[in-house]
Amino acid sequence: MINSKKAVSGLLIVCLLVAAGLTLGGLIMRWTATYTEDNIIESASDNKGDQECFIRDYKVASINVTGPDGITGGSATILIENKKDALIDGFIFKFITDKEVLYAFKYKDQTSMLGGYIRNSYSFAPATKDVEDNNPFSAANAFNVSKVDIYPIITVKSDTKREVVCQSKLTTIESKDFT
Repeated sequence: MINSKKAVSGLLIVCLLVAAGLTLGGLIMRWTATYTEDNIIESASDNKGDQECFIRDYKVASINVTGPDGITGGSATILIENKKDALIDGFIFKFITDKEVLYAFKYKDQTSMLGGYIRNSYSFAPATKDVEDNNPFSAANAFNVSKVDIYPIITVKSDTKREVVCQSKLTTIESKDFT
């Protein structure tokens, strides 16, 4: 009798361990399925943004600056041409000074949209505010601007609309190329 009780007790432990293992395995399978599904949806959304950025193309026709020493004490006007028949909602302009100070300005409103094969002018007067709305453009004039980075902004429509900054379409203009 003693031997048979030990066998039943051992069998009970094995059954409990198998049940616990199956439950834990099921939980892990469900978690990984949800995690993978969320990643696939996010990846598809990112891929849509990359595809939409890829079909956009633009060129900087000119950068005109006024004032002594580049744009010190002056203003800037950037003329951009859309080279394809795809809408660009606006641009982020990053003015980088010779002291590596960065001033970013976001142009995204009705007047900044760039339809297919159209040119648009983006002006920076001394009172133009940066993206944080903290510093006017005249503050960027404290040092000489050495280059301008330009990123297009588009709207991607999938399940929802979202704004995408096309970092793969970055254009950098050095001060030697300013007109």
